[in-house]
Amino acid sequence: MSRFLGRRHLASFLVLAAFLGLNTATSKSPGGYSGPTPPPPVIDAGFAKSAGDAAPPKVLDLDTAAVTKSQCAGKSGDMCRILGEFSKGSTPKDLPATGQDVWAGWTYGGGRLPYFLKIQRGYTPSPNPALDDEVMEVSGALQSVPPANAPEADVSAWIASAKDGKPTPIGNRAGEFAHTYSPPDWFAMARATSGSIALLTDKSAPHIFVRASGTRLLVALYDGGKTLKIGKSEAPLWCAELWKVK
Repeated sequence: MSRFLGRRHLASFLVLAAFLGLNTATSKSPGGYSGPTPPPPVIDAGFAKSAGDAAPPKVLDLDTAAVTKSQCAGKSGDMCRILGEFSKGSTPKDLPATGQDVWAGWTYGGGRLPYFLKIQRGYTPSPNPALDDEVMEVSGALQSVPPANAPEADVSAWIASAKDGKPTPIGNRAGEFAHTYSPPDWFAMARATSGSIALLTDKSAPHIFVRASGTRLLVALYDGGKTLKIGKSEAPLWCAELWKVK
């Protein structure tokens, strides 16, 4: 009987020792944790984001459908024809790699005026630094040809030669005026949201937009219905079609 009890006590001692050894192996010791590595704490994603991670502002393009409805409903004529073609136009690709290009033609709104766009290679910063990500390595300037600077015959001949892809006639005063014209301001040209290139002036939100259609550049000027002045004429909408001067 005493031999049986001794065996029972020995068995109990062995079970207790095994339990204590297992518990010690899986407990944190003063020297550091020796068990499985715990997962890292979850960080609120809201704190991981900063204002700098937000998408940069975009240059809003002309809403051609809204402008057509407000300015050309029930109307015809060159202004509305060009606006319709502008709405189907594409992003201009024929931009100068060096130097300057001149595009000449007519703009329509408060009448018909001779008009040209100068594009030069070179960066001009946006008047709104938040839009600089969309600014391109070209700058632009628009100008009408004042009657005092060229007779009507020269203006018509100059635009006709550009339209036909021919060099400007020698001695043509309209061509000379455009060639020597030095803009008081070059405007940044930036990619807009629907394919236009916008000229960013410092006077208001983007309101001058350029698209390509065949061999032409089409320009739409619209500032939410505000009156826009070109030369001595005013209108809320101006639309131009221009050809590259040779």
